Amino acid sequence: MPECVSSLRAAVAHLSGKLEICCDPWVLIGSAAMALQGVDIGLVDDIDVMMSPDDARRLLPACDGVICTGGVQGRFCSEVYFRFPVDAWRVEVMAGMNVRTQLGWEPVGMPNAVPHQIDGEFVNLPSLVALAELCTKFGRPKDLVRRALIEAYLQGEKL
Repeated sequence: MPECVSSLRAAVAHLSGKLEICCDPWVLIGSAAMALQGVDIGLVDDIDVMMSPDDARRLLPACDGVICTGGVQGRFCSEVYFRFPVDAWRVEVMAGMNVRTQLGWEPVGMPNAVPHQIDGEFVNLPSLVALAELCTKFGRPKDLVRRALIEAYLQGEKL
């Protein structure tokens, strides 16, 4: 296992303990969720978590999170958006997330998740198919590359 994936696994296991405060479903998305399921996506620079706005407001003071202000961030806006460190990793929490599409702002629904045991802790991860669908919805160039990597992984190919 590459050192970065080992470090990611440890951080996610530590993060899982912090997320025990949540009452509603939460799920890891993005590059971390892909890497934890075996997709070689290259650099993983953060851990993205989707959750309900109520849970995000509950978690914020418990983890000394820093609210990211400024409203709309390019293609995305969230009712609650903040960051906090776990080990050497940056965690980004998105709650009530919307993405700008050609049709205007659309809510990003929470993908169904399955608990995966990671270093002794349970972590909610969406299927790779659900992650590919999110990549399509997000539509940025890096998301489309990630979608292609997921598809290749699912077909047993290397890009």
